[in-house]
Parts: sequence; structure tokens; C-alpha cells
Amino acid sequence: MPLPNDYASQSCSVARALEIVGERWTLLIIRDAFYGVRRYGDFVTHLDIPRAVLASRLKTLVAEGVLAREPGAGGHDEYALTEKGQRLWPVLRELMSWGDAFYAPRGPRRMLTHATDGGKLDGDGRCAICGEVVSVPETISEPRPGFDPAERLEILAAERVNILCMAPTEYRVIAKRVPITPLPDLHGLVAAGEALNPEVLRAWDDTLGLSIRDGYGQTETGQLTGMPIAQPARPGSMGLPLPGVDLRVQDGELVLADPATDPTFFVGHLGEGPSPAQRPWHTGDRVHQDEDGYLYFEGRADDLIISAGYRIGPFEVESALVSHTAVAEAAVVGAPDDDRGAVVRAVVVLREGFAPSDALAAELQDHVKAETAPYKYPRIVDFAKELPKTASGKVRRAALRAEE
Repeated sequence: MPLPNDYASQSCSVARALEIVGERWTLLIIRDAFYGVRRYGDFVTHLDIPRAVLASRLKTLVAEGVLAREPGAGGHDEYALTEKGQRLWPVLRELMSWGDAFYAPRGPRRMLTHATDGGKLDGDGRCAICGEVVSVPETISEPRPGFDPAERLEILAAERVNILCMAPTEYRVIAKRVPITPLPDLHGLVAAGEALNPEVLRAWDDTLGLSIRDGYGQTETGQLTGMPIAQPARPGSMGLPLPGVDLRVQDGELVLADPATDPTFFVGHLGEGPSPAQRPWHTGDRVHQDEDGYLYFEGRADDLIISAGYRIGPFEVESALVSHTAVAEAAVVGAPDDDRGAVVRAVVVLREGFAPSDALAAELQDHVKAETAPYKYPRIVDFAKELPKTASGKVRRAALRAEE
């Protein structure tokens, strides 16, 4: 008997569900939303998806209540999974497990673990340590085999790489986890995406004699700054505005005063009208500028911590923490406080050979006091196995703030 091809008059829940989420790009968008991707530009970068397709799928998912479109930092909308969307997690988990079993000759690319105890999750989402079925917010997706710092150095040597461009997280993990081996063919290091800590910059410079040249840009703007090649790199700086680009610092925020001076400024979001090219573009990033015009990133405007009237940027505190021998990574956010309004909270990932303890937390607090100023030290120190990150490796501070 032929199957009906018109489901409009059929009460077929499977067909209706597949109409909404059964297409390849749609499932990959939902998968990346579970991994922490939230912004339009990040979906484009991570999936290499045609923009018209992405705009269409996001519109459908929002209309169907799978994703919620929310205002994000700097006036840029973000897409977050709703409760309805989160209920798709078992389906995606089964699809990934099935694909790993039959179409992944090298084995699974990702491993799911429990955020609380680090236990590996089985096909049913059950933690190997605590035995509980783990909810979506408590699930961490880890690359598998993922980023191997030792393997990366081996590839650089074998391929005789001359210019290396990596995400700041990759530079940071290599510097903290393995010895940096000599790479005689390498003569340039480039990074962008987030500021690199002085400790990491020193580790690469001391071993290779090369400075990491940082730059800055946004999805909507393209590159806006860079470190001049003829000048020594300035540690912690993201360089100078590119020639002709009208960048200014207004009340501590980096502003593209005239988008017409930026040849890569976006023309508009598909289906949403033209870009605001006739008025200044506020990046939402806080910076300071030295007397020579070099720019230094301090943090997102919404990451700034106001504690007892003091303005505290997370980057300086994070840099102080990772300069301690026990710390592999650190992220700093504000935590609510009845007396001060907010206090500094640090989430710390330790290097191998170190274990969490109250004594170590106190030692880290004293270390930050000595490296920065007494009022900037983290009054709360939490230890974690890893930090929540976006697909491009940036720390998701919003996820850490949500824990409070």
C-alpha cells in the first residue's frame, strides 16, 4: 500500500518533528547550540554554512520555539536553546553514537563527560562515576581525540610551518601542558580572538625567540587592528588601528567611529535590513590606549566587575592567576554580594600534579594581591576540570555567571 505523502491531514508526530528538525543543517545548528555556539557569525564560522541557509533555519527554529533569540553583548543577538530545544538532546546523542559506531573509522571525535565529577557518559547519558543520567546543563562535550598540544608541535615540525596562526586557547594550552620544542622553520606567530596572558607570551618568546603578534576584529567588522611587522610586539597589546580605520576609545569602549573607513564592515544581516553603517559601531569591548596609540584589551563591557565602587577588569586578574605555577587556565567573573554589590570569583583549572585545596585557594588569592592590587583579588576561588568555551575556544563567562 503506498504511503501518504500529504501529512497535513495526518496526525503524524514523527513527520511533523522531521519537518522542523529533520534536515542536516538544522540538526548541526542545534548540535552546535548544545556545544555553546550562540552568535550568528560563530555558527557561520564553525559550520561553514551558507548564510542564506543559516538565516532560514534560525528563523524556523525560533518560530517553532526550539531556539530563543535574545539580545547579547554589544547589541548583537544570540540564540539559546529553550526548554523545548533541550529535550532534543537524547535524539542528538543517539545520532552521534550511531554515527560514531558506523561512520567514524578513527573512532568518536567527541567525548561527553559529567561537569560535576568528570565521569564519562555512556550512550544513555549515564555517568560512569555517579551513575546518574546527566542533564544537558551538566554535560560537557570534549574533543576526542581533540586538540593534542604535543601532536600540534609535531605537525608544525613535520610540515615545516613558517607562519603560525592559532586561537589564543591553543597557544595557552601548549604553553601550560607540554614543553615547547624548537621549530627552526617558524618565523612568525599570529593570534586573534581574545587577549593572551603575559605568562603565555613569555613562554613562546623564551623558547622560540618569537613574539606572538595579536590583532582584533569582530564578525561584523573584519580585522580592525594589528601589530606592525617592523616594530617589536608589545606584550598584551592587540596593536594599532589598521591604516585609515577610524577607531577611537570612548569612555573606555572601543568604537568604530566611522564604519565607512572599514572596508570589511558588514552590509547587513540577511533578512534584517542593512547594517548601521551611518553611525558609530560600538564593539562592546573595553580597552585602554597607551601614549603611542597601541590598544590593550580589558574585557567585554558586560564582563566588568564593580565591587565596592572599584572597577575590576577580569583579564588582569586572570593574567595574575595563570602566572602561578599551579594554574593551567583561569576565568574571572563577578558574583553577587550583599555588601559590595559584587565580588571577584575565579574559576581555576589546575596543571597536572596539583590538587584543589583551601590552602591552594588562599595561596592564589595572595598571589593575585601581590601581582595586581589588594582590592582585585578573588574572594571566591572555585576549581574545575575545564572551563566552558565556545566553538572557537573563547571562555563562556556568561555560563560561569549563570552558576551563581
